Amino acid sequence: MTATIITRVNFLLVGWWLLMATTLNAADHSESGTSLIDRVIATGKIKVAVALYTPGVMKDEAGQLSGFDVDVARQLASELKAEPEFVELPWQDLSNAISAGKADMAISSMTVTVERNLKGLFSIPYNRTKLVLLARQDKALDKKTQIQDFDSSAVKVVSLQGTVEARLAKERLPDAIHHQVPSQKDQLEALLSGSADITLVEVSRAQQLWRQHEDELFMPTDEPFFRGQEAIMLPRGDIDGLNLVNNWILQRLADGWLQQRHDYWYISSDLSE
Repeated sequence: MTATIITRVNFLLVGWWLLMATTLNAADHSESGTSLIDRVIATGKIKVAVALYTPGVMKDEAGQLSGFDVDVARQLASELKAEPEFVELPWQDLSNAISAGKADMAISSMTVTVERNLKGLFSIPYNRTKLVLLARQDKALDKKTQIQDFDSSAVKVVSLQGTVEARLAKERLPDAIHHQVPSQKDQLEALLSGSADITLVEVSRAQQLWRQHEDELFMPTDEPFFRGQEAIMLPRGDIDGLNLVNNWILQRLADGWLQQRHDYWYISSDLSE
C-alpha cells in the first residue's frame, strides 16, 4: 500500500481551525510585523527552505531540484506571481531557518510535531506519510515479523539526522543501537554495507528500494511504524500568510492537482536512490 495524500478533508475540523486563525488574526496580526503577502508584493520572490528527501526534494548532477515538494513550491509561487528561491538546508536546520527569518516558508515533507510548532506555524496538511521498516535480508530472515522484534541491543538502526523518524526510532526501539547520518544516500549505504540492520523509510520508497535490492533488503512487516501529516511551515504570527497558504491547499485538494502530483512522484516515478 503506497502513501496517500489527503483526499477527504475533514471540513468541520478545517473550518474550526480557520475560524481560530481569524480570531488570532484579530488579536495579534503578526509577531514579525511583515506578512508573507507583503513580502511577495514587495520582492516578487518567495524564499522556500528545503532539505533533500526523496521523493519530496531531489537534486540532479546539474544541481537542479525536482520532486513533489518542489512542484508544490513552484505552483504556489506561480499562482502568487512570484519566483521561488530555494534555500537548501540540513533537516535539523529547517525549523530554525523559519524562526530566524531566513526563509518565508518550509515546504519539505515536514511532519507536524509539537516541538516544531513551537518555532513556527503549520498549515493544514497537504500530504500524509507512512513510515515502515526496511531491513537487511539476514535480519529479516531471523523471523522478525513485528516492530518490537527489532528492539534489541543486537540490532543496529540507521536514521536520517533531524527527522521525525530519528526521534521515533529511539523512542520505540530504545534497546537497539542507533546511528544517524546526514543523507538518504548514507542511510541506504549503511544498510547495504551491513553497518546497519534496519531503517525507517516512507513506504513508497521502501517498496522501490526493496525491488532494486531484493537480494539484500526486505520489508519484514506491513505494520506502519508511524503515520503522520505533512504541512507547510511559516513564521510565528504570520496569520495572513497562513490563511493564504491554507486556502491554496484547500483549492488544490479540491481540483485534484495535489493528488495528481503526489501520484506522479510517489507511485509512477522510479524513485532515485
